[in-house]
Amino acid sequence: MQYIPWPLPQNFKQPNVDALPEEALHRLARYLELLLTANRIHNLTAITDAETAWNRHILESLALTPALQSVQSLLDLGSGGGLPGIPLAIALPHLRVTLLEATGKKARFLQETCEALGLNQVFLCAQRAELEGRNPASREQYDAVTCRAVGSLAEIIELSMPLLKVGGRLLAVKGRRADEEISSAKNAFQLLGCSLLSRTSLLPDDPDNDSVLLILIKKRPTTSRFPRTPGTPKKAPL
Repeated sequence: MQYIPWPLPQNFKQPNVDALPEEALHRLARYLELLLTANRIHNLTAITDAETAWNRHILESLALTPALQSVQSLLDLGSGGGLPGIPLAIALPHLRVTLLEATGKKARFLQETCEALGLNQVFLCAQRAELEGRNPASREQYDAVTCRAVGSLAEIIELSMPLLKVGGRLLAVKGRRADEEISSAKNAFQLLGCSLLSRTSLLPDDPDNDSVLLILIKKRPTTSRFPRTPGTPKKAPL
């Protein structure tokens, strides 16, 4: 497949990860072009400036790659416009990625974008997380789950843990309220059998970025009680 060499942003900053091949960088730029073009019609991202979108969307996504080097299967929870799932799939071609997105217009964008980029190892699941977590084909099948701008940490824990294998990792990108969310999610940690492995600044070399990466590990199988019915984790977090 021939890739259109969309130009990289003028003030391109190299993420704090191993250098990527030029083809991957141009693929990332092409993805960003598709995202911002579709955003004129659909509400996929609040960021409309290409430079800001590169630094906030692409670099933040690539910052997760060191934690995923040995991972084979990943589910991107509430993928939305494909973040961080699509950039991770481009940067880590060995990774089998499932984009979980229940909203129809967003799911269609994800499908069309993966086809346009030739991402054959990426699969779309247009389903609610509460239902997919009870699907025998998906329950406790993934090495890792990623999520960004999905909901509170307690909600994310309930939606992600049923999908993770025991020993699997949840990589949650949070903002300045991360510590408050960790404290509020103590009951969810206990009920879903997981613990916090690390809390780190996502892009420590960028003083303007306050995003935090939380990595959780699943320590025991999920009981049949979880996840609860669609909408309940959001309305009544654990």
